[in-house]
Amino acid sequence: MEWSAHRQDDFRFVSDAASLSSSVFSELGSVRNGAFFEGDEGD
Repeated sequence: MEWSAHRQDDFRFVSDAASLSSSVFSELGSVRNGAFFEGDEGD
């Protein structure tokens, strides 16, 4: 994965080349109200 970013104050970041990198993905979340899906009873 290769990417770059910049802000309005001209700060910039550029990653290493894609051939030198690896990616690991994780996603965490929680539901506090206990309702995962909304829907009509007639569906």
